[in-house]
Amino acid sequence: MNDKNLELREVYSKAVTHHQKGNLEVAENLYKIILEKLPDHINSQCNLGGLYAQMGKTEKAMPLLQNVLQNEPNNVNANSNLGVVFTKL
Repeated sequence: MNDKNLELREVYSKAVTHHQKGNLEVAENLYKIILEKLPDHINSQCNLGGLYAQMGKTEKAMPLLQNVLQNEPNNVNANSNLGVVFTKL
């Protein structure tokens, strides 16, 4: 494993921890860091989409979640988060 992958795993772990604790702005910034370096990181896309749904930012959540579902149609988290988006609409 190279240093870049290890660093991004640590950033992802911190993002998830902050997300779970309700530190949404910190988590948002950490997910964005990951997606800048790895735009196709499905878990970050899904979690950031869910975070945006929580924040009521449906216009930002929907494209992220739809992209996840194009790649992984049975992704439970993305389907659930997209349901939250549609409920808020």
